[in-house]
Amino acid sequence: MDLVLGARPSRQRPGRTQRQRQDDRRRGLRDRRRRVHRRGEPGQVGADRHRGRDSMGCSPRVRLQPWLELGFVHELGVIRMETWKPIPGYEGYYEASDQGRIRSVDRIVGNAKQRKARGCVRAPTVINGYEQVGLSVNGIYKDIKVHRAVALAFLPNPDNKPQVNHKNGIRNDNRLENLEWVTCSENHRHAFDVLGKKASKAMLGKPNPYRKLSREQVEAIKADPRPQARIAADYGVCQQTVSNVKQGYYYRVW
Repeated sequence: MDLVLGARPSRQRPGRTQRQRQDDRRRGLRDRRRRVHRRGEPGQVGADRHRGRDSMGCSPRVRLQPWLELGFVHELGVIRMETWKPIPGYEGYYEASDQGRIRSVDRIVGNAKQRKARGCVRAPTVINGYEQVGLSVNGIYKDIKVHRAVALAFLPNPDNKPQVNHKNGIRNDNRLENLEWVTCSENHRHAFDVLGKKASKAMLGKPNPYRKLSREQVEAIKADPRPQARIAADYGVCQQTVSNVKQGYYYRVW
């Protein structure tokens, strides 16, 4: 075959018709798809395989070993059984385990064309040392701390305490035995008494420089029978500060 100077030689095989060339392209595309399909993760279906994600939108990087999917946790050479319970408010969608993990459950999704979505363990993000995951139900998305989800699922809270404390002080250790319900005061006391947190040296033994009211003024406000708005105007504070003082609450600097 004669070559023209400066022209690129044709990649087409001689004697091939247009229909044969189209078949070659289809065959090559099918072979490439098969190779991608083999490299996919178990449980991935359809187009989700080619995007590298499964039917629940989970990346294969967060896919754990088979014994983890079956409910076992490997820790220091010991395989322990993992218990899962539904998260209150997310029953039928998400579950928490006593080992501090969150997973979505198998369920039917879709309205007109329904399909079965396979659940997976959710990969948490870390913010200020605390792990959190995003939960979505009926199009409403919400971030929730992992330790709080575990406490809601496993720990009873008869006193309706607002906070969950890590007993060992490790913020990402969300195992059930490391969590407890506490009040705000108990949480701070645990940090100082148990974990050895130290107070700021700059404020030790010194009055609050931002306090607007002295101790004598606080006592005078408590005994003043006038309307709170007039008392607040006299002392240069807002009415909410006067209300907090009269009720015995810790008042803030406004």
